[in-house]
Amino acid sequence: MVPESGTQSATSSTIPPTAPATPKRKPLVGPSPVETTPMSKTYASHSTSHNASGDLDVKQLAEVVNKFFADDLAQSLELSMEDFATLILSLPKDWDGKAEFDLGDNQVFLNAWEEYLQLLGKKEGEEAASGDDKVSKKTLETQLYAPLVSLLNAVGDSSDNENLKAFYIQDPRPVLGSRISRVPDIAAIYRQLLAVADDETLDEYLRENRVKGVFWGLLLYFVEVKNKNGAFLRKRSDNIKEETSQVATSKGSHGPSQPKSQAKLSKSSGKKRRKSPELAEDGAPESSEGSQQAKRSKGKATSGKGSTQPTRIQPARSTKSSSKSETLHKQVLSSSRAASRSTPTESSEGGSSTKGKSRARPKVTGSETGQSSAGLHPPPTPETSFDRYKKQADEERRVEAQLQDGEGYKRTREQGASYAKEMLSFGVIRHHAIGLTVDAVTARFFYADRSKIVESKPCDITQFKRLFMAMVLQLHRLTPEKLGVIQGLDFDYRNPEKINQTTPTKTLYETLLSAKGDALVGATYTFTGSKGLKRVEITRVIFRSEGIVGRSSIVVEVKCVCDRCSGDDDCGWKEKELVMKVSFPSKKRIPENEIIATARKHAEEHDQLWALNHLPLVEECITFPYDATDTVQGRLKDHFKDEYEERVMRVTFLKKLKPLKDLPNPREIAQVFFDILQIHQWLYEQPGVLHRDLSMGNIMWYRVDGKVYGVLNDYDLASYEKDKDKGPTSDHRTGTKPFMAFDLLDEDWKGGHYYRHDMESLFYIILCFACRYRFPNVPAQEPRKYEEWFTGSERQVYQEKYTLIMSKSVSTFAVQEHFTHFAPWLEKIYFRLHTGHFQRPSSITLRFDPHASQEFDWFTLNGNFSYHRLNEVMNTFKGMPLEARWTDETRNPNN
Repeated sequence: MVPESGTQSATSSTIPPTAPATPKRKPLVGPSPVETTPMSKTYASHSTSHNASGDLDVKQLAEVVNKFFADDLAQSLELSMEDFATLILSLPKDWDGKAEFDLGDNQVFLNAWEEYLQLLGKKEGEEAASGDDKVSKKTLETQLYAPLVSLLNAVGDSSDNENLKAFYIQDPRPVLGSRISRVPDIAAIYRQLLAVADDETLDEYLRENRVKGVFWGLLLYFVEVKNKNGAFLRKRSDNIKEETSQVATSKGSHGPSQPKSQAKLSKSSGKKRRKSPELAEDGAPESSEGSQQAKRSKGKATSGKGSTQPTRIQPARSTKSSSKSETLHKQVLSSSRAASRSTPTESSEGGSSTKGKSRARPKVTGSETGQSSAGLHPPPTPETSFDRYKKQADEERRVEAQLQDGEGYKRTREQGASYAKEMLSFGVIRHHAIGLTVDAVTARFFYADRSKIVESKPCDITQFKRLFMAMVLQLHRLTPEKLGVIQGLDFDYRNPEKINQTTPTKTLYETLLSAKGDALVGATYTFTGSKGLKRVEITRVIFRSEGIVGRSSIVVEVKCVCDRCSGDDDCGWKEKELVMKVSFPSKKRIPENEIIATARKHAEEHDQLWALNHLPLVEECITFPYDATDTVQGRLKDHFKDEYEERVMRVTFLKKLKPLKDLPNPREIAQVFFDILQIHQWLYEQPGVLHRDLSMGNIMWYRVDGKVYGVLNDYDLASYEKDKDKGPTSDHRTGTKPFMAFDLLDEDWKGGHYYRHDMESLFYIILCFACRYRFPNVPAQEPRKYEEWFTGSERQVYQEKYTLIMSKSVSTFAVQEHFTHFAPWLEKIYFRLHTGHFQRPSSITLRFDPHASQEFDWFTLNGNFSYHRLNEVMNTFKGMPLEARWTDETRNPNN
C-alpha cells in the first residue's frame, strides 16, 4: 500500500463571552440537504461494545452480537477454491508446476492423510455422498481433531523459522479477550509460543494438550470441524464437486490422478423451503431478563395503548415461527441451567460460543488476576473449568447433531463469521481474517475484511487434494502482513515468554491485565508521515469497534518513542498527549481530516476563532489505499468490481480529549451539551458540514483554566451540504443505532438526513445519560432503561423510539437523582419533537416521498424542532444561563 500523508494544525483562540440569538433560517421544502445511504442493517457504527456507543456495560448476549454480522453473511461473495487460493492466499497461479508445492514424497503427510480417511471410513478418491448415509456413526467430531491437526501440521514449511506456525486443538476452552465466549475447534499460533523444540515433540505435544491462555491477538487463523459428510458446508442444491480449472488433472504422486471435474455447483432449484428461525450460533437462549424485555417491546409495538400510530409509519408486527431448532434451543437451556446448578463456581454471566456450546464464565477473584476482568473473558486455567467446558460442549454437540442440514449450514457459517469478528475486533489491528471449515472430507475457506465476507465453494478434498494441501502450505508461509496484520505494527506475539505452558506461574491473561487489559498495550506502530519516520507506543486502548464490515475504528492512546524523541532533538510530539485512530472508511467518503481542516480554516479566515475550541485537532493523517496487485483487497475489488466496496485504511493522530463519563459535575455536563448544539449549528450554517453520527462516544471535552469546553468528535461519516445531490458514499447507513433518529431507522424513509435528525440524536444521548447512569461513570441498577436500543435489531429500535415519541402519555422521564436537573430539558425537547411528528401529513404516500407535501416543513417539523427551539431550552441550567459561545459578537466580529 502506498500512503498518502497530510498534516493539519491550528492556533489556539480566546473564548468570546456573550450569547447569540439563533438566526432565522428559511424552512427547507424540497430536496434533502444530504442524501442518506441506502438502508442496511449493517450500520457504519454497529458495535455492541460500550465504546462504540459511548454507553457502559451493555449486556453482551450471543444472539445480540450475532445480529451485527447476519447481514454481512447475507451479502457475502463466493469464489471457486482455486480463485480463493490465488486472490486471497496469494498462491501463485502456476503453483501446480512448482516443485515447492509438490508434496508427493512427504511421508508424514501421507501417513496423516491415511489415518484421517480411515477414521472417516473413506477411501482415496471416493466420491462424497449427498447425505449422511455414508458418515461413520462411530466417529465423533472430537475424534477428528487430532488427526486433522496432524494433517494440517504435516504440510508445514520449516524453511522460515521466524514464521513457523502450528495448528492445535482449542476446543473446549474459549479464546480469551472478547466479551462473549467463542470456541474454535482448532486454531493456529506461532510455534515459538509453544516452546517446543522439534516436529516430533510438537506432534506429540499437540495431540496430548489443548493450548490454554490464548488471546485473539495470538490467533493466526481458525479451523471449525464437523462430521456431517459435507452437509453443513453446502446448500441443499450444491453438488459436492466444485468447478476448479486445471486442478484435478494435475500431475502428482498423491495417489491416482483424478479426472477433471465437470460438475458445477447447481443453482437453487427454486423450491420453497421451510425457513429456519433465527438461532444464536451458540445455541444459547436469551436470559430471562432479555425475554422479559422482548415481551415488553412486543407489547409496546402492538398493543397501541397510550400511543397514536398513523398508518404512514405503522411498525410491522413481528411474526412467530417455530421448528425443531426451537425445541433444541430449549434443550440447551435446560442443560445449561442444570450445569449451572451443579457447578457453583460458574458465573451467571457466562458467554456462549459459536459452536453450539454454552460457555459459562468461571468466577475470577482479585487474588487470581490482580484486578477486575476489565470486560475480558476470564482464564479457564483450573482443571475444573476445563471439565465444565467439556461437559457443556459435549451436551451441545449432541443437540447440534439433531439439526437439519439447512439449520446446520446456517449455524456453521455463523460460527466462521463470529470467529472472524473476534479476530478483527479483539486481536491485533488487522485488515482481514482467514479461517477454514472441514466437514468430513469437504472443506470451505472463509475470509472476512472490512468490505465483505468471501467464502470458497465447498470442495471435496479427496478430489482436489493437491490444491487443498497447497493452500494449507500457503497458509503456513503467509507473513503477518499477508495474514491481515497492518504493516508497521510491532506486536510481540511470537515471544514464548508470553505463553509458557511448562511454568504457568503467571498466565498470559494476568500479564495482559497488568497491561491494562489489552494485548495491544505495549505494541509500537511505525509510519512515515509528513515530517518523516515516526514511531509511537500504544499505552491504552480507548475504543474498539466490534464487527466485520464497516469502518471498524480502533482508538488508542499513544506516546511518541521515535529516535528523535529518545535523544535531544524534539520531534514536536514528545510532550503531547495524543490518540491514534485506525479506521477503514469507504474510499468514496471525504476523509475526516479534510472535513476538520475545512472547518478550522473557515473559522480562522472568518475570524470565528471560538469554534476552534470545539473542533478536534488533527496532528497527522495518513491514508493507505489498497493496491490492485499487491493486496488482497485490491485483487478482490478487481475481481468482483462493484459487488465489492473499495475501502482504505486511515491512520489519524489527534489531540487527546476526555469522554463524558469523566465529567462528574452536572452543570459542566450541561455546558458540554450546549457547546455541542452550538458547534453543530455553526458547522452546518458556516462551512456547510453535517456531522451525521452524534453519539455519546463522539461528545468529548477538555478543560483550560478551569473552564470546560465541549468538542464534537469523529467526522468519518460527515458530509458537505453542497454534496447533497451526489448520492450515497457507502453501502452502509450512517449513524450509531442507539442514538439514531427513528426516521433513519425506518427502512422506507426516503427523505434524506436532515440536521434535525442529528438534534434528535442529541436528545437520545441526554436521555440515555440521565436515565441509564447513577453517576457519569456508574451504570444504573438493572433493568436499565432503553436497553433494547443497544441490543435490539433496527426494526425493534425503530418501534421503541416510535412508541416513545408518538405516545401521548409520556411527560416525565425516569431521570437518575444525580441528573435531576436535566428533566426539564428532556421534557421540553420531547414536547417539541412529539408535537412536530404529530403534525406530519397523514397520507401514507408521504412515508415514501416526504416532499410530496409542500405545506409541511420537513426540515424542522414545521418549525417545532430547530436549532432555535433547542437553544431556547438548553441555554440555561437550574435557572442559570450557560455560557454561549456563538454570540452576536462572534457571529459578526467585524461589525
